[in-house]
Amino acid sequence: MKRARNQLTKGILLTEDDLKKSTAKLVEWKVEEGKLQRQYSFRSFPQAFAFLAGAALISESMNHSIEWYNLDGLVSVKLRTPAVGGISTIDVLMAERLDELR
Repeated sequence: MKRARNQLTKGILLTEDDLKKSTAKLVEWKVEEGKLQRQYSFRSFPQAFAFLAGAALISESMNHSIEWYNLDGLVSVKLRTPAVGGISTIDVLMAERLDELR
């Protein structure tokens, strides 16, 4: 049971092939510097902030961290699971949830 719970919260490290398959459906995401990355553009700071607030709630519900940067309505997101040493299934799920939020 403990292993299954850890896989849910930390995810499973993706192989290069699994990563290619998983990211094929993530339209504007790319893998750079060992992280799953995307930029979102918003018309205003309040819209960007609303996205960040929603992303924070998703992150909290998944017990997973997001590396992000916000400036002038441009939000840069980077996902990686340090506990498994790379991009995991949880990162892909987080990316999907963020795209739904957008």
